[in-house]
Amino acid sequence: MPILPVSSKKPLYIPILSIGLIPQRQRLSMALGQPIKLGLVPKKNRQWLGWGKKRSAKRATALATFASGTTAQLEDGFIRSIGLPDKNYPVWSVIYDALGIYYNAYQPSTLEQLIRSIELDTATLHRAQHCMALIGEHHLTKYNHTPDIDLNTSPEQQHILIVDQTRGDLSIAASGASAASFEQMLATAMRNHPDAVIWVKTHPEVSAQHKQGHFETSHQHPGIRYITANANPLSILKQMDEVYVVSSQMGFEALLLGKKVHCFGLPWYAGWGLTNDQYAPLEILQNRRSKLTAHALEQLFAATYFHYTHYVDPYTQQACELETILDIAIAQKQWNEKLAGNVLCIGFSPWKKHFIRNYLKLPSIHLSFSAELDANNSHAKNGKNYQHIIVWGMKQPHLDAKSLLPAKLWRMEDGFVRSVGLGAKLITPYSLVLDDRGIYYNPQQPSQLENCLNRINLNQSQRLRAQAAITALVQQNISKYNLNGTTDWPTYIPTGKRIILVPGQVSDDASIRYGTSPQCQTNEQLLQLVRENHPEAYIIYKPHPDVVSGLRDGSMPDDIMQQTADAIVTQTTMSICLQACDEVHTMTSLTGFEALLRQKKVYCYGQPFYSGWGLTTDLDPHPRRLKKLDLDTLVYATLISYPVYAIGQKSIGAQLEHAMTQIATELRTPSHNRSFFTHLLPFIRRLKK
Repeated sequence: MPILPVSSKKPLYIPILSIGLIPQRQRLSMALGQPIKLGLVPKKNRQWLGWGKKRSAKRATALATFASGTTAQLEDGFIRSIGLPDKNYPVWSVIYDALGIYYNAYQPSTLEQLIRSIELDTATLHRAQHCMALIGEHHLTKYNHTPDIDLNTSPEQQHILIVDQTRGDLSIAASGASAASFEQMLATAMRNHPDAVIWVKTHPEVSAQHKQGHFETSHQHPGIRYITANANPLSILKQMDEVYVVSSQMGFEALLLGKKVHCFGLPWYAGWGLTNDQYAPLEILQNRRSKLTAHALEQLFAATYFHYTHYVDPYTQQACELETILDIAIAQKQWNEKLAGNVLCIGFSPWKKHFIRNYLKLPSIHLSFSAELDANNSHAKNGKNYQHIIVWGMKQPHLDAKSLLPAKLWRMEDGFVRSVGLGAKLITPYSLVLDDRGIYYNPQQPSQLENCLNRINLNQSQRLRAQAAITALVQQNISKYNLNGTTDWPTYIPTGKRIILVPGQVSDDASIRYGTSPQCQTNEQLLQLVRENHPEAYIIYKPHPDVVSGLRDGSMPDDIMQQTADAIVTQTTMSICLQACDEVHTMTSLTGFEALLRQKKVYCYGQPFYSGWGLTTDLDPHPRRLKKLDLDTLVYATLISYPVYAIGQKSIGAQLEHAMTQIATELRTPSHNRSFFTHLLPFIRRLKK
């Protein structure tokens, strides 16, 4: 479903003195689908934008009144960002309303019109149910930095939640309620549930002593417990039987989780037959009562999250759908929780530090760097206890998970759809892998990827996504490094010859050290084995680009290459090589995986991550890889589930599709993403020598 434009392409205007809105012009323009300009002169028929009830809204109203213009209110969407506004995390959503605003029940709003008019066809119903399930499963809310909390609720008792709000919250009075409504709410809950445990959820800003709430936590009562921790709202709601609110958004989140909700004000989701509104103000409740469909909750959700809220992709700065934001939010939330605490990165070079700081810029991650651990592998440094230790690949082979307890050891490496340009040239990667079991190229121990492949079963949507990724990768000739080049492919190959491509690797490649057998550990051994086993074939050897450019070792004497291979190509891109060959024979090169995407036969002389699953011919099958997989499953686990992606100096959370789009764009234009350190590369290499 496309993002609906606000009205037309006619510009919207921000008052020039609204300093807080000016930096957001581009994001707002993309989200709303209209150009946004700065305005000072109150010309006729302009529409002025203001934020909520802030000064910008007052300026917008004044300018519109002076020159017969109109105003529209902006607000944050209901799934806003990974962290709080004062931390400057990218904002994912915005609400635009030219009639009123959703939390003001005393005047019409665009949301009320949408709820009444939306057509809930089968596709929209299923889409709403899918998104609602994702929000409930992953506990997605407005700000997504807070941890889940376990209240140790007893199943023998009923548990009732009272949601407090900050004093003076605009939505309280706008919903027809007051401070007295909170006292009435607590008294009613205690009267209705005399044997239940009553939980009072304190607002986070009250817990942080930034604002006042309506309940004093010092007031002790045997049946009341206070939740003052900064915790994820949905994790709390899941542990409750019924929920009492005045106007909090937690009431709607409770409805998404199937909870009974009692309203003491008239929030936007009340008055439609989904909530108990007997305590809501009758004078404004009468204006809203409306008969909805049998799928009233989905109708409210679709109107609010699909049509009323506008989304902008933080990695592309383009308007997007809710599903894109959910994918980003899920990824960022998961990694924010996985790496929560103090994180120590060991032995990283300056240019890696440069992009890793961006990758791991999430609210709960506190990042530090060190050259090495001390002699005792201590993970307490500079007065800090570290919960996580990250090393690059297998550069610290002596470190193991047990020796670092209670800290968790993670190994980091480049992802499989990496960049336009070589890592050895210090090009910032668009993908990384972070593995707390091992690393994908070391078959001597399990890895997260191997464990995933052993247990994964794709659902239909995952399978379709994997198939779409395969099609895009092949059609756009996207690989790991995506190098441009001329072609030196042989001009003549005898008719009827089977063409075998043998990709070279760098000699110190960790996958060779850990994933090959003594019989085949060098490019020379591989090439000779292929020739011995396939004397009739036309063998093409392609040295590794890092070796050709002189950045890494892995060269082979020219006479051996010429005697063993029928042709040697150095300039032809890998995508062209893969299109033209019949088979790929490799030790552990990623080229074998890329050949599988193109339906080529692949022979493995080592144990790369993609071997042993029934898709390759393996000279040394791996004993832990017992499951037979199809290509869709291998691709989904390898390219979608296992890596993390980041674009444009943003934190992790981007998706494979973002990386493919970015790489395809760069391949069409000569100027592409280069790290600052790229320009220092010649000087750095001279220093090393």
